[in-house]
Amino acid sequence: MVVRAADLAGRVNELWSAGAEAVAVNGVRILATTGFRDHVDDILVGEGTMRPPFTIAAIGEPLTLQTALRFRGGFVEGLQSIGLQVTVQRREWIKLNAYRRTLQFRYAQPAKAP
Repeated sequence: MVVRAADLAGRVNELWSAGAEAVAVNGVRILATTGFRDHVDDILVGEGTMRPPFTIAAIGEPLTLQTALRFRGGFVEGLQSIGLQVTVQRREWIKLNAYRRTLQFRYAQPAKAP
């Protein structure tokens, strides 16, 4: 079975819903505005492409994140049911790269200093 963009986006959204404060896929920091799209044999994540295997890392309360990912009928179980291998690991310490691209907003503007 092939991992699709929706699989990655779903897993990332599940982590944020569980309270993750920061998420990265294959070492690339993901924001709420980051898009996931299928493209030939890879997946477009934001402005770059990624190929399997995918590693998703998140910072948050460990027990809450683990519980959310292992929830019966949740996204991880769904991926496993279609033959994808999913491993959930807890780490005591993790470092995620900063977001390195320029943030571009069409309507939002920075607040002006008083």
